[in-house]
Amino acid sequence: MLGRSSKYTKKMLAAMEERIDNWSAATELGDILLQLEEHLKLYGDYCLSYERNLSELESLCQRNPEVQAWVKECEEKDSMPLNSIGAYLIVPVQRIPRYRLLFEQLLKLTPQSHNDHVSLTETLEIVNRVAAYVNNYRNLEEELRLLMNGRIGDMPIPKLAEGRILIKEGLLKKTSSRAVQERQVFLFNDLLLYCAPKKEPYAYKGHIYIDSGAWIKGLEDVKMKNGFQIVGGSKTYTFQASSPADKHAWIQAISTALAEQAEKDTDGEKNEVKVHDRGGIWRMFFRTDKLGF
Repeated sequence: MLGRSSKYTKKMLAAMEERIDNWSAATELGDILLQLEEHLKLYGDYCLSYERNLSELESLCQRNPEVQAWVKECEEKDSMPLNSIGAYLIVPVQRIPRYRLLFEQLLKLTPQSHNDHVSLTETLEIVNRVAAYVNNYRNLEEELRLLMNGRIGDMPIPKLAEGRILIKEGLLKKTSSRAVQERQVFLFNDLLLYCAPKKEPYAYKGHIYIDSGAWIKGLEDVKMKNGFQIVGGSKTYTFQASSPADKHAWIQAISTALAEQAEKDTDGEKNEVKVHDRGGIWRMFFRTDKLGF
């Protein structure tokens, strides 16, 4: 990421220097700055993983004295004016708010009648979107951390995973040949988790991975009112919602999560998610298409 970022930054700087060297009242920079959008996505990805990467570095230093000694040696070099590797790691994180301040100032100094005003406004909107995305994702990660550590008991699988976010939560009945049991269900983008709903922390009862090998189907009311099934691996899981609207909401949320995971699993290639109901196929997914019932 840093290699791509550095190469792109140098290219942008050269283009801007050429414009500045030939400056006039009509000179525009906005068209160059608009190219930042793809560049800023890299910063967004970096910001989302910054705290996790820093924590991993600290953990690695504690586990491995050789790594700890190497880090200390690097930090003591005269060529490193900042006093720690952590101080360097946070520099890209600070870049987005600095971009925002820069473009806000540029807009203040650019008359609305100037051709550059529209491009600069659009660039500022792009920066604000990336900043909001990063902040929102951090909030979701913190909510997930509190949820998994405080509301759900011990599990045989890791509670936290990179990129995992909570999509939907609610009560469903899980049915099997042996019993019908009420379950508190948590749908994440990579996992459906069901627990005993009596009290917190909820007792873990099982999970279903949301991946390209899974699919979902609705059941006809003559078989089970407001029922649907998730097929994952060699197992079929049957759930019953409280109403037709609740069933629809769960099927839509799960189907969307399946479609997005299918795209990741196939690295952006065309994929399909099977969504059956009332004896027929509702809709096939291609790429990140969402359900529109």
